[in-house]
Amino acid sequence: LSKDPFWLVFIVAVIIAATAIYSISRTVLVQMDDLRTASADTNVWTLTQLEVEATRLELSITDLQASASRQTMRNMKKRFDIYYSRVETVRQSQEFRRFSEIPALKSGMDTIHTFIIEAAELVDGPQDRLIASLRDFRSDVEAQRLVIRDLNLGLIREVSVERDAKRLALRRLILILTLVWVVTALGLLGTIAIVIGVYIRHRQKTSELRLVYGRLQATIEGSLDGIILTDKNDK
Repeated sequence: LSKDPFWLVFIVAVIIAATAIYSISRTVLVQMDDLRTASADTNVWTLTQLEVEATRLELSITDLQASASRQTMRNMKKRFDIYYSRVETVRQSQEFRRFSEIPALKSGMDTIHTFIIEAAELVDGPQDRLIASLRDFRSDVEAQRLVIRDLNLGLIREVSVERDAKRLALRRLILILTLVWVVTALGLLGTIAIVIGVYIRHRQKTSELRLVYGRLQATIEGSLDGIILTDKNDK
């Protein structure tokens, strides 16, 4: 059996098919898990929260304009610190860095980062200067809120494009996996048919040999004379 070329080719084909099925199945599972976890949604949620914090900062500035007290000043600075930390969280996010090379997203994030650096100098600087600049400060925060919204919408578009591409690649992998399974199944069915055919022929040959042997034995036992068996060379 081991010296039969057919069985050697069959075993090699089965090993190759099993390896291909395992590799493709593993890739399919990884991509399905990536789509299920949807880590990019975290960035969308974070940017939404960033817009919320920008709105809260804008409201705290309005309160400070209406009533410049220690409490309203403390509240405004607290809101700015929260906004600042959220901006840095987004910038340092490993997932967001995947999209940071996109010009529109990079430009928007750079604008926001430049603003918080300049605004930090104003918030941490002399209080009189801060009070005098509240109107412009509030306008800048309002503008930043719109930038964040555009940034969020841009990120949602990029995430949608990325997911569509992953879904398309996943469908192709599933199709290839199905084709490999079908070819492997057909190969196994063909091999089973061949084995059954060989088995049937073997049984037929065995029956024929038994019949010939039975006739020969009956002839020898029923013959009163001696029988000499020779080949074509009379040997």
